[in-house]
Amino acid sequence: QSGKSQSASRTPIAVLATGGTKIWSLASVPDEPLIIAGTQSGEVLLWSTFESMPLASFHGHDEPVWSVSVGPDGNQLWSGGWDGNVRRWDVSRAQSIQRANRSRN
Repeated sequence: QSGKSQSASRTPIAVLATGGTKIWSLASVPDEPLIIAGTQSGEVLLWSTFESMPLASFHGHDEPVWSVSVGPDGNQLWSGGWDGNVRRWDVSRAQSIQRANRSRN
């Protein structure tokens, strides 16, 4: 009886378009209506929760992005990819401002 009412209330309130790539990681921006996602294609996508299409796309990883995180001020985000790189991004300019990679010994 309770399962029926719960399943009826589990309909999505938003659907965000990815352009066909799969999402591997998600994070929200504190105190902002923004979501970031790491994708299978190596892109990091930024959405407003009010829009279905991305506001910005960050390119820099050569392989899937496994992890995304937002800095404490919400102006920078971090992404970690299967390519062995960790990138720091400037959200306002949609560009990479720092890259660190693993040693390939």
